[in-house]
Amino acid sequence: MPPKQPLLIISGPTASGKSAVALHLAKHAKGEIISADSMQIYQGLDIATAKPTPAEQAMVPHHLIDICPPSEHFSVADYLGLATATIDACLARQTWPIVTGGTGQYIDALATGIRFADGLYDASLRQSLLQQLQNDPQGGAWAQYERLKQLDPTLAETLDPRNHKRVMRSLEICLLSGKPASLVRQEARLQPSPFNCLVCIPTWPRAVLYERINARVDHMLEQGLLEEARRVYDLALPPEATCRQAIGYKELFPYFEGRLSLAEAISALKAATRHYAKRQLTWFRPKPWVHFLTCTDQADIPEQLARQIETLWQDFCNHAAVPAPAPASR
Repeated sequence: MPPKQPLLIISGPTASGKSAVALHLAKHAKGEIISADSMQIYQGLDIATAKPTPAEQAMVPHHLIDICPPSEHFSVADYLGLATATIDACLARQTWPIVTGGTGQYIDALATGIRFADGLYDASLRQSLLQQLQNDPQGGAWAQYERLKQLDPTLAETLDPRNHKRVMRSLEICLLSGKPASLVRQEARLQPSPFNCLVCIPTWPRAVLYERINARVDHMLEQGLLEEARRVYDLALPPEATCRQAIGYKELFPYFEGRLSLAEAISALKAATRHYAKRQLTWFRPKPWVHFLTCTDQADIPEQLARQIETLWQDFCNHAAVPAPAPASR
């Protein structure tokens, strides 16, 4: 089996400083940043997704940002294909690819090679299944679960029939692949990653991270988050559209509809962001390939984290079976 290409990934919870340290590393080395954020791929979703500013994007090359209109479906399989091609292109240019973002499934796909089954997608089938649920929430959900039991009884036994989203997605995979969804997912896990990944995650004491999150939301509001959320709301996209589920938009929609005051919506947004950060850490914590970097002092965070990551990367490269891109002055 050929040796795997070493790859640096900087991930972690929102507001942890991962983007700043990636930019710092890329600026001071011959680096290019490859986004691993499932919302930054969408055009026009800038403030809520903490997308790199035009000035930041001018400092170093950024990839996989603004590549899709808000209405377009984009899967983990789509991401893996584009990210792999982009990484290979960076290596061919002899630049240092630095993957940065907090979408756990994107990171997992790169680190393990898992392609999941989300490349199987058909808009008309998805709409048909959603319509069935909308027309008859209880009966339609039960009918879908019963159908899944016929097509994939092993998987159906592990699912809660009330988890309509997972039941519907599993049924969708069965219908599109012609095979049990459990088998499709098992086959997806048999394809190893071509990369040997060093995944670095900044971690903070919970109180400090929550303070950073609250301050970040306040800053986004000052930048015009409310107006951006209104533009997304006015797109009249279907409820299941991915970008409508982005934290920073869906919490403000009830304000536009008159169901919450602005203060209540902002409070809900901060709470949702904190909960999301907690879920991100929960996702990464059991992964054996993750290196957690402890942060305590908020001063000079990019430089502090960059020094830690450079030390880890050098050691990682020294143990790699093939030469790896290493920090080099621009």
